[in-house]
Amino acid sequence: MSQDLSFAKVVAMIGDHNFTIAAFYLLQRAKCKFIECRTQTTQRTFILHIPDRYNVEIAAPGAEAVGDDEPIRLHIVPVGNEIVGRQLTHLRETKGTIVADFASLSSTTLCHVRAAPAADGDRYSCFRIVDKFDASSAATPASAGLAQSAEGAADRLQGRIAAFEARADEAPPAPAAVDLVFDEAPPAAAHAQREQAPFGGPSKEQAPFGGHRDNAAPASLPNDEIELGLIYIAFDLGAVFKQAKGLDALLEEKYDLLEDNELDVRLEKLERIKTLLETVTARAVQLEDSVAKQEDAIKTNIETLTKLCARADAVRGKTAEAHADYPEIAGTCDAVRAEISEEVVSHLRLKDADHDALEMAAYMLGEILAAFDALIASGPTVAAATDAATAAATDAATDAATEK
Repeated sequence: MSQDLSFAKVVAMIGDHNFTIAAFYLLQRAKCKFIECRTQTTQRTFILHIPDRYNVEIAAPGAEAVGDDEPIRLHIVPVGNEIVGRQLTHLRETKGTIVADFASLSSTTLCHVRAAPAADGDRYSCFRIVDKFDASSAATPASAGLAQSAEGAADRLQGRIAAFEARADEAPPAPAAVDLVFDEAPPAAAHAQREQAPFGGPSKEQAPFGGHRDNAAPASLPNDEIELGLIYIAFDLGAVFKQAKGLDALLEEKYDLLEDNELDVRLEKLERIKTLLETVTARAVQLEDSVAKQEDAIKTNIETLTKLCARADAVRGKTAEAHADYPEIAGTCDAVRAEISEEVVSHLRLKDADHDALEMAAYMLGEILAAFDALIASGPTVAAATDAATAAATDAATDAATEK
């Protein structure tokens, strides 16, 4: 049976530990399943998972917000793991041997992976994002300024942040790690602080970008374009508060390991590409050697049959049509010619198959090379180039298979 928890209480505890809320992930548009948060010191983002044993009904948009700090709300529904195989595969590859809970966010899907199976024995749970943004999640004046071109962003923001720092009082000390107790009234100081900024630890004067997600997912991931997605460290509700004191260091360590793992995965794939290219070249040489031997055998057989046909024709020319052996001699000549025709057709088929294999391999390698060139040339705007090259290579393979 689920235990009802106050949404305000959960938000309060997040604020007490100086975490900023960036987004809510909601089941049935009201039940809070995940909360995307970030730390104050290092701005590291993590996912807070609310287990099924808790029932947290979220307040209506704007009911708990102040000013421009309303977090994004994303509405999700459970889906089967099989429809997000590529996303889960990337997550498994990247996490490697790191012991932690993880979440992965793509344009359409949020996946949650536990380090150990849950009570129901399931380690994986995936959710389709069915409604990304409502009216409360529109760009705010604070976040809109940050959504401008990246060119010169650091220069533009430096002055603003310096001004905020000059106006800010001494930052409040981070709270010590505590057990999760939901029926305990929050301290008066923390309550006053939340009156200023309910979705962040510091006051609005100290952290005016409560609605902006610095190193989290962009405020609007392109629909259906981002498949592998961002990978987050995830924590169950309660566990994160017990680790709050050392959470920045823990997240730094885990995310550094993730980056190292992702680089290792790419290098492994690069080595696999090199090996495959060497293997493809070796197979092409092996194919041509085999084709050459088959051609030699066919040509030898045709030459032998042609000589037999000439001898049979010579015998038939010397034999009168009325002779008893004439029909058999004539039939032998026709049979030899039929064998020659079959060998010629076999040779033509062999040449066609060899030509198709070499052409398909050369074309697909050319398309892969073109895709690489497009990615190199286009820099950060690679999606269109990748999609076009992938589609062309897929069409080429399909056409070749259909023709064969």
